[in-house]
Amino acid sequence: MDDDDNSTSELDSSQIDSVENMGSADDSEFEELVNLGREDHPLVKYTRLASTKRAELEYHYDPNVEKNKGKDMIPLWENAKKTVDGGIAELKIILEDQRRKGDSEESILKLDVVERDLQIISMKFEMLVANKLKDDYLQEKKHKEFEEVGTNDRFREIDSENLKLLLDRSKKARSKFIDNFICKNKGCQKCTDCSDQNSPTLPCCFTKSGQFEIYREGLFVQFAFLTCVRAREPKIREIAMTTFRQIAQVDDNEEGSDIKKMIDMKADKWQSLLAKLKQFNLVSHLTTLLFSALQAGIKLNNQSIEKVAKSTLLYQSETDLSKDDTTVFETLMDQDGVFGFMTWFAKFVILSLCESRKYLLPADMFIFNTDICAAFVTIYSYGSEAYPWVEAMIFNFVKIFRVVWTAPLDDNSSFKMEFVKPVPSKQHNMLKLAKSVLPRITKNISCEICEKKIDKSNPKMFPLCFQTCHKDYYPREAARMVRPRITWSEDVSSTDMDRCTRDVLVVCTMDCLIRALTPINPKLIEIEDFVSNLSKPFKHNTSIRIIKERRDSQEEKLANMILELKYFNLRQIVESKYPPYGIRIVEKSHLAMDFKVKKRRRK
Repeated sequence: MDDDDNSTSELDSSQIDSVENMGSADDSEFEELVNLGREDHPLVKYTRLASTKRAELEYHYDPNVEKNKGKDMIPLWENAKKTVDGGIAELKIILEDQRRKGDSEESILKLDVVERDLQIISMKFEMLVANKLKDDYLQEKKHKEFEEVGTNDRFREIDSENLKLLLDRSKKARSKFIDNFICKNKGCQKCTDCSDQNSPTLPCCFTKSGQFEIYREGLFVQFAFLTCVRAREPKIREIAMTTFRQIAQVDDNEEGSDIKKMIDMKADKWQSLLAKLKQFNLVSHLTTLLFSALQAGIKLNNQSIEKVAKSTLLYQSETDLSKDDTTVFETLMDQDGVFGFMTWFAKFVILSLCESRKYLLPADMFIFNTDICAAFVTIYSYGSEAYPWVEAMIFNFVKIFRVVWTAPLDDNSSFKMEFVKPVPSKQHNMLKLAKSVLPRITKNISCEICEKKIDKSNPKMFPLCFQTCHKDYYPREAARMVRPRITWSEDVSSTDMDRCTRDVLVVCTMDCLIRALTPINPKLIEIEDFVSNLSKPFKHNTSIRIIKERRDSQEEKLANMILELKYFNLRQIVESKYPPYGIRIVEKSHLAMDFKVKKRRRK
């Protein structure tokens, strides 16, 4: 903590005990008031509060008591402190009133002593919280240092040519996406400092006074269209052009191509068109999300880009990511390098404007969450505060995706959402989010698939962006569509989007995650049926040669089914559960999955 805050939280136990032993309120008047039934008397009320909280400190909230070991005590301490502080505030008002009325000094002195007792108890709770946070910080710092050593060792294995190619692509992409927001004045301090991860400064064009504030939505819609019409994917370009013609009511009799008309349309014109749309509220939220992505991009300077590029190449190595895995590869490391995410956020804005938004927007946000967020939480060490602006972008995406996924997109509906951005941290001279991106579990909950209880002693809940992360982060959230079982073998249709319930649920294991996602992934039900039929016994006296051939054939079939899964990161999870080359022969009678196989047996 900062030096300014040391007055209370830095008190140690001996200091507090020495103050506490200076005396306390006389018990005789307290007992007399209790015997008279005067429970509402300030001396009785606040003496009881002090007594109760002191007892709780000695047992219920003592971190060294066996039942509290391993439990997250901070919320309990903070709530208890809040109760005590509330009592102190009430007692101060009573004392001021008594002094104003000229009540007896003896009565006032006794309440002064009770107030002092409550202040000591409050300081004790504050000390417990401060010490735990300090211990957690030092432990996390030590863990990060250990991880950094390991990561640096792994970085040495990266191919230098691949790194150079990814860095070149990333720097060109940063210039393409970001340069228009940086002014040409070399003396502009804001535009000079804006790329520092731990600076809240943004380019001067984003100052609240001026055109940015007046034409905010128009500016980002203009950026979104110009980004999407030059996207690599033909479908994005087509949707962008079709939507532009529809919104701008393009007159084919006017001279100039549609692209030229798009370039010539400025932010003020866009703002006037957008203000007339029924879905303006939705568009406004998605332009704010795009702004969050732009801020994340601005904060990735050359040093950060190199770190992210190395982490991306490690992720590629760990997951066998290849060019064939188009969605993930193009976003993480293709022509726009590590800035491939920018096109996604621009596309979300365009989809909020297009006629098929109620189908396309939730579907594309689901794909981004399933395939891209699952990679980002690993590459950017989500929750470590190493890239606070990227954490804000992911946090904001999850927040709006949850709404878009679970609530029908009605143009007339209006919802208000507070987006987050990093703020200065008093403790470590860095920026961090005011809200934790990995919330603590504060009450007992159950897995919504197997219904097993998830005890609140589990410290963290991994949010929706971890849905298909291949690492062992549980419990986690997952986006689900509840479809009739008869339709599980079919792709999701617009009818399903209209009629079927979409929700976000908590799962406790990899098995429960796969079960949650099976209704909208036809290949998963096919793999499930395949595995359940695998153990059928062979005919009597089947030769070992035929059994091995059958085993090899089944292994190849399973490997192909997994490769045909629609989502790259879901494939990583399914491969962990059903190793593609992990079928074994059991007593020459049948086949079975060997779930202990960690690596594929390559042919």
